[in-house]
Amino acid sequence: MTAPARRAIAALCGILTACLCWFASGPTRRIDAGSSEKPRPSKKEDTPAFRLIGVCELAAAEMVEVRLPLAAPVGELATPGQMVTKGQALARSDRRQLIEELRRAEADVAAAQARAASREAEFRQAQQVFREAESRQQTLQAELTRLEREAGAAGKLYREQASRADRAAEEAWEKFQSTQRRWRQTGTALEEAGTRAQQARTKLEQAEKQLADARAAHTAAQLAHDEAVRRLHAPEPVAPCSGRVRLCQIESGTLLVRLAREEVLIGQLQQDPAFSAPLPASCPVRLEGETGERQEATLTTVDGRAEVRVANPAGRLRPGMRLRVLMEMGP
Repeated sequence: MTAPARRAIAALCGILTACLCWFASGPTRRIDAGSSEKPRPSKKEDTPAFRLIGVCELAAAEMVEVRLPLAAPVGELATPGQMVTKGQALARSDRRQLIEELRRAEADVAAAQARAASREAEFRQAQQVFREAESRQQTLQAELTRLEREAGAAGKLYREQASRADRAAEEAWEKFQSTQRRWRQTGTALEEAGTRAQQARTKLEQAEKQLADARAAHTAAQLAHDEAVRRLHAPEPVAPCSGRVRLCQIESGTLLVRLAREEVLIGQLQQDPAFSAPLPASCPVRLEGETGERQEATLTTVDGRAEVRVANPAGRLRPGMRLRVLMEMGP
């Protein structure tokens, strides 16, 4: 026998010896084949049993209806069935129309401002013409008054010199006639100046009215422009709370919205005919859907009418879902 073979046999013997020693030192228990002792089964935990007591169809626990004013034309509305959160826009403004309105308003303001400036220039010119005509009239009136006094003095002098047939009497007569001619000319000029002053006054009043109209038109155009700016930047109507849109329509310039709040859902229990036990006033129940989803809920009974109320913060449940209602009956 070769040396490698001897070493392999020695190693195998060592392994067998170690195994025998381990079995000899460990506790052993044998069960005879004819013994009546059987292995104990593992202890099974007691689990509660749930029993079907009926079904329910979920509905929103609260319906919110609001009317929101519309400050701008609407281009898009929330659709029924859409889920919205608190503060989410329910209507989108037609910004293209609003921008077009603002551009027209800006053009109207510029045109009204130009008309007002032109009317103001015409008013200033008419005012200047009237002042000149009025000043001319006052000057002629003063001249006429002076000539009246001068004619009176010349007439008096002529009457005093009339008895004398000399050069002084002739000069007094000529001066009197000259003064009368100038007085009549001045009177005619005064009448013409009065007519021109009246015409200037009429034009001034017309210019003043046109200026007032132009300023009023400019103010109206500016107000329309400010309104267009306000409508463009007006906040859009938003949902007062989270929920599902049931109705969203425009009525008489206001937005009518009905929201079904789905944070809490309720359902009337349709009791299973096979379940005849009396229902407690309040107890926890379990809801199960057709796809196996489960949700804890509360069953309350008032005057023989049972209602299921379930919290739905995640929004997994929806109104209209038909769920099985199970009650814990003990282990």
